[in-house]
Amino acid sequence: MRVIARFDNKKIQQLNMFEKVNGVKAKNCFVYNNTLVFLVSKNSVSKAIGKNAKNVKILASKLGKSIKIVAEPTSIEDVEEFIRSLVFPLVVKSVKLKGNEIVIEANKKVRALLLGKGKRKLKQLNEILSQLFGIKKVVVK
Repeated sequence: MRVIARFDNKKIQQLNMFEKVNGVKAKNCFVYNNTLVFLVSKNSVSKAIGKNAKNVKILASKLGKSIKIVAEPTSIEDVEEFIRSLVFPLVVKSVKLKGNEIVIEANKKVRALLLGKGKRKLKQLNEILSQLFGIKKVVVK
């Protein structure tokens, strides 16, 4: 797995706030679809979310953004699970890795939501997958 972490002051503050509220260390954070996404180890996800999503609600109110907590991918084999978690509650039919390209199959309505206006969401997803996995291109069918 390829990780290029660029931490500015704002990101460091967000990661510190996350750790104070949850008691769990986040590996990274980024914005996808106007949601602040935190990556934590797989066995820390439920602790980070908290009982009845209490920790997520506290963080959302303190940071003023909607929050999503996702398990950090450990290898390229985790790309399908990572994408499904990231785009949830949207449900995609399949995610296939073909060389340096990811092909996501979805029905027409979900496809439109994955692309976003002016393909904004697709560009965000492409950038995230490029940083985490070295993926060159994301295709939504």
